[in-house]
Amino acid sequence: MKNIGAERPPPGTENPEDSIWQEHSPRGIETLPAKLERYASARVRSLEMVDYLRTLAKPTDSHLSRNVDQQRALDASIRLCSCGEWITLRHYYSVDQLRLIAANFCQQSKLCPLCAIRRGSRNMAVYLERYAFIKAQKPTLQPFLVTLTVKNGLDLLERIKHLKTAVRRCIDARRQALTGNKSGHTIFKEFSAGIGAFEITNTGKGWHPHVHFIILAETMPDQERLSREWLKRTKDSYIVDVRAIDQVNPASGFCEVFKYAMKFQGMSCENNWTAYCNLRGQHLLISFGDFYGVKLPEKLEDDCLDDLPYIDLFYRYLVGSSAYTLVKDELHISAAQVGIAVGPAEGGNGDPTAPAATRVRPNLGDAHVRYD
Repeated sequence: MKNIGAERPPPGTENPEDSIWQEHSPRGIETLPAKLERYASARVRSLEMVDYLRTLAKPTDSHLSRNVDQQRALDASIRLCSCGEWITLRHYYSVDQLRLIAANFCQQSKLCPLCAIRRGSRNMAVYLERYAFIKAQKPTLQPFLVTLTVKNGLDLLERIKHLKTAVRRCIDARRQALTGNKSGHTIFKEFSAGIGAFEITNTGKGWHPHVHFIILAETMPDQERLSREWLKRTKDSYIVDVRAIDQVNPASGFCEVFKYAMKFQGMSCENNWTAYCNLRGQHLLISFGDFYGVKLPEKLEDDCLDDLPYIDLFYRYLVGSSAYTLVKDELHISAAQVGIAVGPAEGGNGDPTAPAATRVRPNLGDAHVRYD
């Protein structure tokens, strides 16, 4: 079985799905260029979708009135057009933490790559926190990546319903087995916890929904046994995959679950819009066992740190260059922090990569300083 997460591709060579990995990686100031490039790449795709939706939204009758589908396309394009137009990154330079603390998000994560990146990263963080808690209580448990698939089909709603029903049957059987019901015999009984995400692809051979699970168990699940049970639940599909996850760095395996629900790369705008319209409002995460009941963050911005000096970096996206440009930076310090944050400390320097104990305010040139 392949081990997931032992290595990740170097920056600039990864697929868009690896944006979740990069977003979760250490957040020092050295990640700033890659972060801006990642957001800019997402916005390029968003603007391609905006152009497509505007074409769909054009009235076709002589009275220039729009039908329901055209109006929906127009509304989505308006929200998508402004998403990520500006962002504010905050650098807590005394601890070298870079966080996204404000942006005009459209909250259409099934349509917008930028919102998908942020949603996936935020959700993954809370489940990694729960994983650490579970692991501390039950140290013999190990994480594994389990993928369940169904046959391709032309009807997306029928295929996703078929997949969800089969997954629900497995989870229900687990619950029955744990309560002593012999009819609930299932390999899922051996899983202490599971968090899964449904994913949709279409490469020209019909819709291919599948689900990636992170499951916690004491031993690796038997793939052949799982395949036989999956065929029993679906009646028509037996393709499954079980892989080990790097025990030292489980986050790399969790990325496989919390990446995009839609694979924007390789999916046409037309298919992306079709999937969005069909799946709008549907929950694409499912959990059981010790992973059940985790509260997901509502906002897409990072949490702020208290009582630390910081620099706000204001960026605006320029369509012509397909990149973010710095508009303004602003230093925020309290009166109590003036001496250590602005004044030259003995042995200190302005290098953001210096040890936190000696790091002082970086040189911002003409940056505005605000005393909070």
